Amino acid sequence: MITSFASCSAPGNETDKIALQEFRSLLTDDSAGTLASWNDSLHFCRWTGVTCGLRHQRVTALNLDGRDLAGTVSPYIGNLSFLRYLNLANNSFHGFIPPEIGRLFRLENLILSHNALGGGIPRNLSMCLSLVTLELDYNRLHNSIPSEFGSLSKLQTLSLPFNNLIGRIPASIGNLSNLEELDLLSNNLTGGVPISISQTRLKFFQAGQNQLTGGFPSALYNLSSLNTISLTLGLFSGSIRRDIGLLLPNLQILYLAVNQFTGPIPDSLSNVTNLAEIDFYGNNFTGHVPASFGGLQNLSWLGLGFNFLGSGATDSLSFLADLANCSNLEMLDLQHNQFKGELPVSVGNFSTQLERLQLSTNRIRGRIPEAIANLFSLHLLYMNDNMLTGNIPMSIGRLSNLQYLNLGKNKLTGHIPSTMGNITGLIRLYLYNNSLEGSIPLSLGDCKSLQDLVLYHNKFTGTIPSHMIRPSSLIIFLDVSHNSLSGPLPPDVGNLKNLISLDVSYNQISGEIPTTLGNCLGFEELYMQSNHFRGPIPQFKGLKGIRFLDLSNNNLTGQIPEFLVNLSSSLQFLNLSFNNLEGEVPVRGIFGNTSAFEVDGNREICGGIPELRLPSCPAKLFPRSMKHRPSKWVVDIIICASCAVALLSLISLFWLRNSKKEHLPTRSFGHFHERISYDALFKATDGFCSSKLIGSEYGMGVRPSTSGDVYSFGILLLEMFTGRRPTDNIFKENFNLQKFVKSVLSKRAMGILDQSIFCGEVGESMDEEGIWRDCGTDQAKCLISVFEIGLICSAESPKDRKDMNGVARDLLSIRDKFLNTGIHEDRIQSPAPRDRCEVAACSTSGF
Repeated sequence: MITSFASCSAPGNETDKIALQEFRSLLTDDSAGTLASWNDSLHFCRWTGVTCGLRHQRVTALNLDGRDLAGTVSPYIGNLSFLRYLNLANNSFHGFIPPEIGRLFRLENLILSHNALGGGIPRNLSMCLSLVTLELDYNRLHNSIPSEFGSLSKLQTLSLPFNNLIGRIPASIGNLSNLEELDLLSNNLTGGVPISISQTRLKFFQAGQNQLTGGFPSALYNLSSLNTISLTLGLFSGSIRRDIGLLLPNLQILYLAVNQFTGPIPDSLSNVTNLAEIDFYGNNFTGHVPASFGGLQNLSWLGLGFNFLGSGATDSLSFLADLANCSNLEMLDLQHNQFKGELPVSVGNFSTQLERLQLSTNRIRGRIPEAIANLFSLHLLYMNDNMLTGNIPMSIGRLSNLQYLNLGKNKLTGHIPSTMGNITGLIRLYLYNNSLEGSIPLSLGDCKSLQDLVLYHNKFTGTIPSHMIRPSSLIIFLDVSHNSLSGPLPPDVGNLKNLISLDVSYNQISGEIPTTLGNCLGFEELYMQSNHFRGPIPQFKGLKGIRFLDLSNNNLTGQIPEFLVNLSSSLQFLNLSFNNLEGEVPVRGIFGNTSAFEVDGNREICGGIPELRLPSCPAKLFPRSMKHRPSKWVVDIIICASCAVALLSLISLFWLRNSKKEHLPTRSFGHFHERISYDALFKATDGFCSSKLIGSEYGMGVRPSTSGDVYSFGILLLEMFTGRRPTDNIFKENFNLQKFVKSVLSKRAMGILDQSIFCGEVGESMDEEGIWRDCGTDQAKCLISVFEIGLICSAESPKDRKDMNGVARDLLSIRDKFLNTGIHEDRIQSPAPRDRCEVAACSTSGF
């Protein structure tokens, strides 16, 4: 083969030119202009990617690897009968692999990896008897591996990973006596590994991320040539033979992670002198880690996390001293096991090439040794979820390459070392759930790459230093909750443009919530509950993507801001409970779902959806021209109420006198009740619910009396002054009009007063505070007295009610007090009807 063109012409080469032109015709994208040279100005043997043989000037190689081509592979490719090398990898070819490729009996290398080819693998590829390399990985191939491949006796590499192949590994692969590399990673293959593959010359076997089952493939024990075994993310189980290290002396990589292997780690692996990487992560291995692993001088990777190693034995960490002899060790993962004992000082003697040390979630005691600073290549140090004590060593600041540090959930005490600021490349710092104290060091502001800072559940005091939230800060997650931090939240927090989650809850932070938080446009979670924040909730209109917002248990005031209503597309949970918020609770957005928000413990809120059972909000429109007239309307109602008392008293007395003269027979009284059926009466009163009855005595068939009239009048009085009826939706079960008045009356009477009493001209308004301002203390007491009379009159037991005469006297007394509380003459002028009511009330007050 040659890469240049010879001037002589050979018969039949026109066929190759046509095949290449047809190949180009099915391309849909050549944005890089790779095939710009494919024209008649050049002989096709000089076209980009084309190689011809010297003797016949026929195409022997087509290499278009990584040329940004797209389209389908033309079946004319099968006419390049002298082709030995075809490489179309790392492009965007789609469609099917042309079965015409099976005609290429001279083809030795077929490389179509990293495309989007679909369909099945053509069975007639088995006709390419000269194939040495077949690479079809990273495509969308499906169906099974053709069993006909067993006839490819020269095949050395079969690479099929990252497809959608199904079925079993064909036993015919055992016929590939020259096969050295078999890669089946990440498909949907089932069954076991056939024993026949022991007849091959495999050096590399990878079959993880499938649905293969069974024990460790027994065929592999017979392949002493193997240097790589990878069964990661499979369904393999059972124990590993103790003599594996003797049977596979050439092993360099052994990946068994995330399976269901059990039993001990074989000591014989220490005999495999070239063993460099062991990954047993995520299995069920038990027992000890062989101390003899310290003799593996080439060992660079030891992953034993998420097993049951150590078994809780007190000396189960003794092997660490031996691992210090592994001078090439770069990664040691022992997390989530049952190792127990004191952290040995010898960890400081580990390889200076060690980049990752993971000891988290064990039962390791003792102090973090100062010698940890010797591991200056460390990128990751995880020692969380243990029982470590003492201070964080000052020497930790010498780990200048450290990016990830997790010491959370231990028993560490003392301060955060100021030297931590020397680790300028630190990305994540987790110190949660310890007993650390003092202030958060200013030096953390020098960790310019810091993205996660998690310090919750400690004993930190002082303020949050503004130095670490500079405009250049990259912080994404900041959690300082459950400490004793105080002072205001720095306004500079708005500089954290990348901030997604902020948690300052359960501290003693005070002051107003900085409006600059609205600049953190990426906010998704904001937790500020259980602090001393005061003032209104800012209008964070920029927080379009926030999902969780908790401002509960603070001293926030004002109304619920409108922007919260407009976050219905993102906001999943909102907690505003136990503050001093006031005004109307919205009903739109998140406020329409009671399971998504909380507003309990805010005494001055009203409205909202019925499920909240909040009082109705007062009318919002009050005329400014009527600002000084509320008292006159109250007087009118009180006096007219007195008239009603008198009238009811007259009717009751008249009826009582006549009843002594005429005694209605029982049957006649029965005919009176037949006008309303029992069923209708039952439904109208919700089963004779007390909150739906006026005069309960009458509903039970008791003869009318002045006591019943007093009850009716009490309910009427409460209706007049609250603007509510006993049949309103908020009154359910045992919660009625009387209980509603009692629950609010002890706080502020104006909160339940029907403010339409004060309404005048439309378009002007007076708020609640304005009404209270115009009504003096004595006047307010008069209003409270009216509510108290309504409650006494509507008492459940007749013996607890006042008589009509007493009610009339009290109302007239309230009227007199109300009119003598310093109100100007122009504010108490009343219309003539009120005078007539007053005369009527006075004339009957002696009954």
